[in-house]
Amino acid sequence: MGHKKTSFTLTAATVALSLFSIAMTAQAQQEELDESAEPFIPSMSEGLDPLPPAQPLPDENSSEFGVIGKDSRFRPGKTTVYPYRAIGQFTSEKYNGKWSSCSGALISPQHVITAAHCVFDMDAKKFHKRMYFTPGRDGDYIPYGRYGVTDIYMPKDYPNSTMRRNNADIAVVKLTEPVGERLGYLGFGVYQPIPADLKQEIADQRQALWSKNLGNYDNYVKEATLYMENLGRQYPNYALQYFGYSGDTKNQVWGDSCLTYEIDRFSNEKYQQVGTYCDYQRGASGSAYFDKGRYVRGVISWTGGNRQSMVRDSSGKSSGNFVGDVESVTNVAVALNSNVKQMVSRWKRDQVDEQTYHKKLSSANNLKQVEISVGCHDRVWFILRYKNSKNQWINDGFYDTDKQSRVRRTVSSPYFYYYAVSHDRRRKWTGDDGFFKVFDKTLGFRKKQMGDGYVKKVNLTCN
Repeated sequence: MGHKKTSFTLTAATVALSLFSIAMTAQAQQEELDESAEPFIPSMSEGLDPLPPAQPLPDENSSEFGVIGKDSRFRPGKTTVYPYRAIGQFTSEKYNGKWSSCSGALISPQHVITAAHCVFDMDAKKFHKRMYFTPGRDGDYIPYGRYGVTDIYMPKDYPNSTMRRNNADIAVVKLTEPVGERLGYLGFGVYQPIPADLKQEIADQRQALWSKNLGNYDNYVKEATLYMENLGRQYPNYALQYFGYSGDTKNQVWGDSCLTYEIDRFSNEKYQQVGTYCDYQRGASGSAYFDKGRYVRGVISWTGGNRQSMVRDSSGKSSGNFVGDVESVTNVAVALNSNVKQMVSRWKRDQVDEQTYHKKLSSANNLKQVEISVGCHDRVWFILRYKNSKNQWINDGFYDTDKQSRVRRTVSSPYFYYYAVSHDRRRKWTGDDGFFKVFDKTLGFRKKQMGDGYVKKVNLTCN
């Protein structure tokens, strides 16, 4: 009996030790996940210096109504300071060859969080063919270059979800380069709803507005909308903000700050949706909602706004009939609940599980720029040969230029060729690095590597 008792005691101790070890391992893994989600701001010596203004990307008109009440969007001072330089615009080539734009934010040195509908065509049930991320873009100013996407991660639930049911509109993409090491990136964490006492205060105020406007529903909606959209400025400690690229802002980054509230009828245990009174339009999809600590708490998904609802233009003029409940016209985000936060943590580590759709883009590349400048007194003809954004080799030219002329072209190849000749033909920039036919004549070109920078400059001088 004594021997059996000792054996039982040792066994129980072993089990207890094993359970303790498992618990400590799980705690360590959770701490590792939490720590990995912290924001990162590089020191000045590590930062990536902005570049001179570059040529604009080809963009399509992607505006769509999504302004609730008066347009309260605002611009950041500079897109070359943190956190705005960690926020960028996506341009994507869909399976049908058409291009679209979205927004996103760096959450690691090499990963960007965005919306699933920014990476996947729901109608065709196919991933986009090619994507580029342009951090810190401000109109035609592209300060840090454009980076290709190599991998896409999104929930397997997304292709069968709808906006109002099981909305799995969340995704993470991996870039070709760890640009976040130099630009910084946002953290991310589980969405935190506003406190219960504040939620009750808001409900009481709306009830007071309802009682005040009995028999005049349109005026109630106007006053309630004005009240709701100003709450972010009234309670800044509980507000979330976003910055993105709405289709009506000509590729400039704009943002807004607002309170959020849970929409239980559109949520379930896997995916939580929250309503906001932040203003945006199509193109801002995928923008990260983040708090004062620079932690992402949700991603812009869809808008319930329309021209027949409680919408006013930027001057405050009514542009609708103010029909519907105050919460029926709202802009909706997918929140990072515990389930989504853990998915994002795995995708950030390039981990694929049974809940994940993973797509590797074989055509991933970066877009850089070649700049040809002319320093001759005589005019110069020149031609470039390079791969364009679709990975197609093209001959671009001849260009007829004079002194101080400068031509920039966007390339995807790691090198390019050029050939030039002065008008008097006394000066030629030729070589034997490549021979290509141009207008039925074979010419000898010089070859140049792009290097690590975004812009490769070639100066044609006659010295």
